[in-house]
Amino acid sequence: MWGVSRNWAAMAQLREAVDECGLIDMGSRGYKFIWANRQSHGNLIQERLDRMLCSMDWRLMFPDACVIHSDHEGSDHKPMLVDNICKWMINEDDNK
Repeated sequence: MWGVSRNWAAMAQLREAVDECGLIDMGSRGYKFIWANRQSHGNLIQERLDRMLCSMDWRLMFPDACVIHSDHEGSDHKPMLVDNICKWMINEDDNK
């Protein structure tokens, strides 16, 4: 397991709440990891910590919306942006 240990009971409660509310993960564009511990020499840990959730109704109202992981210098965490009209083409290598 990578990173710190997880509270599995809390994660199960969150998953249950997400399911009960009918929320879906919007996915993302850009580099798939949004956090890194800034280590090197085999100690690098990268995680996709955050998710952008929405209801199916919202998704149907904004079918062209996408989540973009932006670059941010000076931080170990990349901001997530929601663009309700994604106009740019996605490079096949973006999520690698």
